[in-house]
Formats: sequence, C-alpha cells, structure tokens
Amino acid sequence: MTGVTQKYPPQWSGLQYPWQRAELLLYLADAQKPSLYQDTSEVKFLMNFIFDDHDFKSTSQELGLTLLDQEEVEAVAAFVAAFESALGPRKKPLSAITAEEWAVVAETATRAHECLIQQGVSWFED
Repeated sequence: MTGVTQKYPPQWSGLQYPWQRAELLLYLADAQKPSLYQDTSEVKFLMNFIFDDHDFKSTSQELGLTLLDQEEVEAVAAFVAAFESALGPRKKPLSAITAEEWAVVAETATRAHECLIQQGVSWFED
C-alpha cells in the first residue's frame, strides 16, 4: 500500500510551506460559495485556518512562506479583511453573519483564489 503524496507546481519551489498554500487554495475555493456562511462549522474551520493556525492577518509575513508575490499578498489581505469584517466582534455569533456580509467575503475569496492559481495548483497522487 502506498501513501498519498502531494505534488506541487514548479513555480512553488521557492516557498517554505507549499502544503499550506495548497490548503489555503482549498479554503479559498470553499469561501467562494455564496451560502457557506450558513454552515457555521465550516466558517469556524475557515476562521481557525486563517486566524489561529496560520495568522494570515499578517499577509505580508507570508511572502516566501505560502505566497509568491505582492499581488498575492494584497489579494489574500483583501479576503482576510472582508472575512474579518463579516465575523465582526468576537462576541458576535457565527450564525449572525448575513448574506450581504458573506457576498463580500465570497467575492474577495474568488479574486484571491484566481490570483493564486495563476501560479499553478497542486494535486494528490497515490
């Protein structure tokens, strides 16, 4: 039995954490869904990935780690800002996110995802 490996595009060779970039791409793809805000468990996973696990709030620090250039930094920063705005104060329940708030998150997620996939995408193989 062989293990699952992940292959990365050659453009990612300079990144310190290409697997985190691959994971970010998956989360951005999910965040594009207009109704994702209604699934609070998925929003919580996204929140944990962005703010707790990797602190994408400081996107400029991700340059060379998971992001390749300034354009990617700015695209992800716009997504993070929109997501943080939709979340509101930490005392606001996730179920209180509105469709209008999430529409901005989904739009910025789409732009960030499109920006990042210009440098290739990774895939899994057995």
